[in-house]
Amino acid sequence: MKKKCLLSFVCLCFYIAGICQTTVSDTTAVAPSDSTVVEAKGPLSRKEMDLKAKALTPAEGKALVYVLRPTGFGALIRMNLECDSVHIGSTKAENYVYAMLDPGTHTLVSKAENHSSLEVTLEAGKTYYVKQQVKMGFAFAETGLKLVDEQEGQKYLKKCKLAKDNVASK
Repeated sequence: MKKKCLLSFVCLCFYIAGICQTTVSDTTAVAPSDSTVVEAKGPLSRKEMDLKAKALTPAEGKALVYVLRPTGFGALIRMNLECDSVHIGSTKAENYVYAMLDPGTHTLVSKAENHSSLEVTLEAGKTYYVKQQVKMGFAFAETGLKLVDEQEGQKYLKKCKLAKDNVASK
């Protein structure tokens, strides 16, 4: 009986946390450097935007970075992402965001119950994949960031959909 009550309480906490979580305001949401925007004639559907984003190649003199959240764990918890202290988007379960960044060293930060940071050194013309990990936290889900190879990154990218507030795609 105690286990059922504890499990119900934990599930309720996750549900309430997902409902109560606020979205990031657009007042400071500026993409790092010169982000590439997916362009087309007329508005694109979400599916078309997702397909275009998955087929991107790095712009000249830039690196392409995908931050992928391939798991369904903590589905209601939104995790905000920053690059060099600038909001680049947020993910829910099985979402991803992307950004075109200048070569050099950048700090990616994932925010949930905790903050996790990953320093990456990027080269122009290359594509990088970062897995956003989700772990059980005290009240919300906790997060972590891990650089993965292209094969693993492509596998996760196929599983995920473009996040609604990906700054680079607006």
